[in-house]
Amino acid sequence: MVVGMPLVLLPLIWKWVLTPAINPYPKDVLTISGAFPFDKGYDLILSQSAYTTNPFVNFVCGGFGAVRGMQGISCRSDLELVQPRRIDCCNYEFVLYRDRYLSGIAGWKLMPYHYRAYSRETATSKGLMNGLPPKAVEMVCPDSKEDLVDLKGKLLCFDTKVEGPDVYDTKTHQVKLNFLLESENPTIGGRK
Repeated sequence: MVVGMPLVLLPLIWKWVLTPAINPYPKDVLTISGAFPFDKGYDLILSQSAYTTNPFVNFVCGGFGAVRGMQGISCRSDLELVQPRRIDCCNYEFVLYRDRYLSGIAGWKLMPYHYRAYSRETATSKGLMNGLPPKAVEMVCPDSKEDLVDLKGKLLCFDTKVEGPDVYDTKTHQVKLNFLLESENPTIGGRK
């Protein structure tokens, strides 16, 4: 009985190590805002998650070296989907906290942000997400019927202006990022 107790507690302790604690008093605010075509039937969502920086935790989490993720990272937290605050028909705002996760034993660090832009008619907020480019101030989203069919209703947006503040720089606290539809801005997309 005494020997079995640690075996019962081991999964609970491991889950505690592999679940980043949420900072109850985050202070490092990042606001991302700009234009988005909500009025054209599209939605936008952002994701945030964390990864471990502790080599031992990564080694054990990766099956004692059997599994290696991208950049050698084996342990990641669950994705948290963040809904934007819709300011009006065509503008959004995300308020994010870079210090959302406490470092803890596993040495949790914030992963790069990812976004998903999609048609409310033909897609959902589930599935693959695109990485948020570091210095983008403008993204053009091909929205032809062919593009939407090929991508199952998701918008694959391309950064066309990258002279803004770096969203991943800890000194940056406000980023303006506009998402434009290629059908309404044909000269920007470069495909026409």
